[in-house]
This record gives sequence, structure tokens and C-alpha cells, in this order.
Amino acid sequence: MTKKTLWFGQKKYGFGWTPLTWQGWAIVGIYSVGILSDLYVVRDHATFLIHALLYTLLLVAICYLKGETPRWNWGNKKKK
Repeated sequence: MTKKTLWFGQKKYGFGWTPLTWQGWAIVGIYSVGILSDLYVVRDHATFLIHALLYTLLLVAICYLKGETPRWNWGNKKKK
């Protein structure tokens, strides 16, 4: 049985993920380049919003598939 390598871990505070490996950072970089390039290429606000929504949904889907299960965290509390 092989162990699943996580690209994203839970945030210390709040809800969401943070990159753990180079693959996770690469995905965040690709997302950022996509959003920033659309800022300069797309002139229509509605088209930019649609693209940004699609990029964000894709990022969340990748984080969900390649990361820890999301839940609210409140820092370093002792686990029971």
C-alpha cells in the first residue's frame, strides 16, 4: 500500500489549504499567472470574472483532491 503525498495541508488558523510541496507551489504559481495574465489580456470585465471564477474553482478542486480534508482550525490546540 502506497502513502498518498499531500500537496496542500490545512491552514493553522481558519479554513483552507496551504502548499506543502513544490507541486502545490507550482499550482499556486500557475493560478497566479493565469489571473494576472487575464488582467492584461482580457478587456471585458464580465469575461475576466468568468475566467477568474473558473481558475478559482479549478484551484479548489485540485486542493481538495491533493490536500488534507478541510476543516476549521484554531491554532495549536491539544488534540484529545
